[in-house]
Amino acid sequence: MHFVFESAVPGLLPKEEVMRRLSLWKQAGVSFVAVQIDDGHGATWDSSYVPVDVRSSRSALPAFIDLMHSNGIKVLVVFNVIGLYEPGYSPRPEFLLSGLEPGLNYYNIWNSDFVAWRAAELGECLAKVDADAVSLDFLRSGREAINGEVPADVAVRAAINAFRDVVDCPMLNMTNSLYLTRTQPLQGIDVRSWFSSGLFDEFCFFNSNVPWPDMPWIDHSKVHALGASYNYPTVPAAPLSGRTITNQRGALLRRYPRIKSYGIYTANMMTSEQAWAMAKWNDASVKQWV
Repeated sequence: MHFVFESAVPGLLPKEEVMRRLSLWKQAGVSFVAVQIDDGHGATWDSSYVPVDVRSSRSALPAFIDLMHSNGIKVLVVFNVIGLYEPGYSPRPEFLLSGLEPGLNYYNIWNSDFVAWRAAELGECLAKVDADAVSLDFLRSGREAINGEVPADVAVRAAINAFRDVVDCPMLNMTNSLYLTRTQPLQGIDVRSWFSSGLFDEFCFFNSNVPWPDMPWIDHSKVHALGASYNYPTVPAAPLSGRTITNQRGALLRRYPRIKSYGIYTANMMTSEQAWAMAKWNDASVKQWV
């Protein structure tokens, strides 16, 4: 089973480009598409909590999901919960964390009012769109605890539990695979604990074109691995060959053959040659929501 990560929020692209990408995804035989639904400019659905993204519309996300479903592709919506790309567009600037380095933008995970607001936003979104699953991105605190605050991993875990309470579909994380090797939490990211606690139904790790070391505590049958489709961080970025992405996938699956699916990021760099290669990947049996 394989998938793609679409980084362009629904409604941002011309219809012709959306259909071009959909054609590649169908050619590749993907089971699902992971789509970023809010890049910090506002909602792409009918939200009572966040203004609409002026580049998009309130109907963009439901229309995208309907289009995917009508073509036999399921949708994993990627919801940025703590970090944000564009703080100037935040509808609740009073919840922003102050004192961070330039370029680092996070909400205050220690603020219970923020957590309640974000959870309500997430719950409303999932109630209004027909998503097959949701993945929580930017699950980190932005800094460690100060001035008597509870440890960052405790604050992040409490927030995840609050999000869990409003989610009625499978819930995944979206985390860099580099954190798999950490033995201690960093800014609230505690992957080992997340695996053992039942906080998430399944897991998604990007940067997975770099093979992970052996970690017997991981249940790989619940893991979706996300590799790159282009040579990052060279400038300008150029798509990798179908052979290269196949070899990257193969290196990971030889080590961990029970991994549930492998995907490529980002869909906007996908080529027909990559789609041709992906179509030849052998799929495992489809389980649960995909």
